Amino acid sequence: MFKFVKEIGYKKIIFLGLKPCRDYEKYVLDAKEYENLFFSIIKCQKDYNIDVYVDEPFFKPFLKEHNIDYSLNSENGIIVPDVSHCIFGDYMFIETNGDVKPCTFAPVVVDNVNEKNLGEIWNNMQNSELIRKIKDFSTRENPCKECKYLYECGGCRSRTFSLTGSWTKSDPSCPLAMLNK
Repeated sequence: MFKFVKEIGYKKIIFLGLKPCRDYEKYVLDAKEYENLFFSIIKCQKDYNIDVYVDEPFFKPFLKEHNIDYSLNSENGIIVPDVSHCIFGDYMFIETNGDVKPCTFAPVVVDNVNEKNLGEIWNNMQNSELIRKIKDFSTRENPCKECKYLYECGGCRSRTFSLTGSWTKSDPSCPLAMLNK
């Protein structure tokens, strides 16, 4: 993929993590596979000198843990956002039928824009017990709770719920969780 991107003249690759969808459990990467993938991306970034952005809450902490350089706005390097943690509930995703979700991948609908206005939906969502619980990083379970990167990451809440049935467990795909066991 890096070779192809270089050949066609693109200057950046964006990797979106595999998120909950149909048959998700069959395809999701585990912690070791994510670790291998990240090291492979980092090596290819250097080999092909292409900007790389990886949309995973544990990518920036992973780079820090392994002393790998990154920047907020790179030219031929690794790009990370200023805020890297899971943004569940920090935005609204609206389905084509009007259903509003706190995350694109969440199996939860908080309301519908055909029934209420966005301001009311936003306020109700921000004040919901579920969103407050998810945004409260102290509710995370180990090994996530003990991780020094908890507040930078917090794991993907939708992936965690899809794989474990719990909003507060540790993200099963996090390669840093292997360090905290």
